[in-house]
Order: sequence, then C-alpha cells, then structure tokens
Amino acid sequence: MLPIRYLNFQPYESQEIEAIYNHYGEEGYLPKKFLGLTFFKKTDKKYSFKVACIDLSGKSRIKKTDARFELASRYQDAGYTLFKDQKGKFVFYKEGKTNHRNDLNYTYQFDHFDTIKYAMFALMYLTLSFAYTLFIIDRNPLNDFLTYGSFLFQIAFVAILMTLGLRYLCHFISLLRFKSKKPLLKHIRSLFITLLLVFTIIFVGGIAEDSLNATLTTQYPYMSLSKIYENVSSTKQAKIQKGFFSKTTYTYLEVSDEDVMYLRQYNLKNNTDVQDALNFYLENPSEISCDSLYTQDFVTYGFLNDQLTLMIFTNNDQLTLVSFGNEITQNTQELLIQEFK
Repeated sequence: MLPIRYLNFQPYESQEIEAIYNHYGEEGYLPKKFLGLTFFKKTDKKYSFKVACIDLSGKSRIKKTDARFELASRYQDAGYTLFKDQKGKFVFYKEGKTNHRNDLNYTYQFDHFDTIKYAMFALMYLTLSFAYTLFIIDRNPLNDFLTYGSFLFQIAFVAILMTLGLRYLCHFISLLRFKSKKPLLKHIRSLFITLLLVFTIIFVGGIAEDSLNATLTTQYPYMSLSKIYENVSSTKQAKIQKGFFSKTTYTYLEVSDEDVMYLRQYNLKNNTDVQDALNFYLENPSEISCDSLYTQDFVTYGFLNDQLTLMIFTNNDQLTLVSFGNEITQNTQELLIQEFK
C-alpha cells in the first residue's frame, strides 16, 4: 500500500516537512501529488529533498515570478528537480543523499501580518465554537438531536471549529517561537491533522446516518382524519427514527383537502425525561407553533391565535404531540383523549 500524507505546511514547519520527505526518500520513495495529498511511490533509487520558502506577500505579479524563478534556478542548477511550488513554499528533490542541510536554503522573513493573521483566525474559530455550543445547548434535543446522526454531526461541527481555532493558536505560538529561535512544538501538526480528519469523518458520517436513519412504516394510528371527516380522501406517511434522547420516534403525517394531521410520538428513557420535555414546551410554546399552552390532567392544550390546534399527551415514558391545520373541535378532542389516555 502506498504511503499517503497530507503535507501542506506553514513556512516555519519547513524543517519538519523536509525531514518527512527525506525519511521516505532514504527508503526509495518518490512523491506524487493528487487532490492535495502526497502519495509516495516505491522505486529502486534513493532521494534527498530540500524545502525552501520565500515571502511573496506585498509583491507584484512580476516580482513574485522573478523571486520564484531565482530560487528555483539556484536549486535546479545544483541538480535538484522541482516537485512542489505553492504560495512561496517549494519542495525539491534529487537522486542520492546529501548531508549539507543548509546548502542553498533561503531564510524566510516574516512580517507582523503573519502573527496578527494567526491570532485573528484563532480568536474567530474559538469564538464560533463557543457561540455554537451555547446555541445547541439551548435547543430542544427532541427537535435538533432526533437521530444519532443529527447529534453526532452537530457535536463534530463544534469539534472541527475548536480544532481549527486551536490549530491557528498553535500557528501563532509556533511562529513566535520560530522568530525567537526556540524549539518548535513537536508533533502538533500531525495531532491536529489527525483530529481534523477524525472529526470530519464523524461529521460526514453523522449527516449520512441522519439521512438513512428513518424507516418508513405502514403502521398508521387508529386515530386519523377519516374518524373526523366523512368520506375523506387523504395521503398518509409514517416513519420511525432512533436516537440518543428518544429511543424511538414515530412520526405520522396525513394530508387531505379538508385538514392536515401531524403526530409525533417520542418513546423516552423514563418519565422524568417526559416531564422535562413537557416543561420545555410549556416555557417555549413557539417551538411547537403555539402562542400558549395549558395543562389539564395528562393533556396539554396548545393554542395559536386563540384557536386550539395542538394537544400533548403524556403516558409513562411516552410523549405524544398531535396537531391539526384547522381548529380542534370538541368531538376531535374526545377522540384523541380516548386513544391516547
């Protein structure tokens, strides 16, 4: 299997990157680029690599071209072949092994903008991760974390933002240490690349799981629009989903020309979770498209514009919400209470 590495780097990381290239070069591997990744192909020769960086910021296009040409020419005149040229970062190689680590190396000159840029990006990503964490904590888990996937991809998104923030913070610290000629933080680059890869996989996997989680079913509730309206013709759809907060969630939607019926039934872990969810709705009626709610016995009534449009039923570890497009009549109330009591 070909070794595959992600070897995009910052100028101050050039020595670490050069060591990685030379490790593979001494074992007879020659790099190839594809989609931002570096693949190392086994050959019967050994190679030595040199990494060089020049500061192209603030230069005109012509001056950038001249600076790149001058550096590349010096290495090519010394027998090196250009492998990579990206934004002032160069990787050269040639057959054989050289012990002259500093021959031809250019000294990279940093300006103050590099330090400010890393600090700004670190602050931005860490602030975003903190703000989004507060946002999802304040949300209703039955709405926003209904499936395993919806929970995982939101947590992974926060982790990605935090990882990027910490990565730029380490860029900032490492650059200050580089300028002060102090040893750089070891293995930080590999650590953050690994974390970012893991969290990205979890994020994508969460989205995929959320999309595939639902199981369509033909198990329709006894209570339907046909019990309310005579000779009604309607379309029905029901599905079952699983998640961390609700063991199973049954969702039923029925649509006709006369009305719309929408039912959500959560099977929670215990009655305490049911009461917590009900209290959340009582404090935030807008979450279920109501202006106000009030509870009587085991039934909670939801009103929108002074019309009864929703009823909530609690039964042990089960929470059921039933809403209609039209106002719920007294007859419909009795039918619902009879079914869900």
